[in-house]
Amino acid sequence: MTRIFQECTLHPSQILGELALGESQSHHLSVVLRMGVGEAVTVFNGLGGEYQGTISAIKKKRVWVSLAKFLPIERESPLKVILAQSICRGEKMDFVVQKAVELGVTGIVPVLSEKQAFKLKPDAQTKKIAHWQAVAVSACEQSGRNTVPKVYPALALSQLKASHTVDHYLCLSPEAKTTLAHCNFAASASILAIIGPEAGFSEAEISYLLKNNFVALNLGHRILRTETAGMALLAILQHNFGDI
Repeated sequence: MTRIFQECTLHPSQILGELALGESQSHHLSVVLRMGVGEAVTVFNGLGGEYQGTISAIKKKRVWVSLAKFLPIERESPLKVILAQSICRGEKMDFVVQKAVELGVTGIVPVLSEKQAFKLKPDAQTKKIAHWQAVAVSACEQSGRNTVPKVYPALALSQLKASHTVDHYLCLSPEAKTTLAHCNFAASASILAIIGPEAGFSEAEISYLLKNNFVALNLGHRILRTETAGMALLAILQHNFGDI
């Protein structure tokens, strides 16, 4: 079933009828996927649940969908994980956002760190955040999620803990003695996990995190790339304490 995100007010009690999709959604269905009138689609607005429908008309580059039924379906993990990812170069950050959404994160925080290779200029931040949010939406369409994780504005390391209150704060470090085998989180726990940049955290950053009650974890003997480390951590967390 083709799934499409439409940012609009949809509610189970509304009178079901025709919904005009936005230009980008219409282009995706009619041009990219070459779908036609009568074909089935699922529409969701990111606030929970989804609507079954069929394409009722395609006119002047716009697609209309006839909504037939609301389904209160959710595919969210009971484990609430925010991924704080040090900003990485090029398409690596897109990869991180996409795969993190597939693995069930509830939010993504781009982190400004000392050794990061990619410098996010203040005047470009709004555009980048919007781009990464669009990547998250696309990942929800593909993976079946009906609640879209938020991509937050970029934060400095020192702002992170004050901005997000959770049950557990984690960071990855090759020198750490603690592993996930030593951890025991409730299935409904909230976690913030921070991943270092391609060159790693500086000694000052590691010291700051430990002083602020982040638990340093070691994922094993091999050093993982920044775009791999977070995905490995998320998969293990969801397997041990979540819904994988």
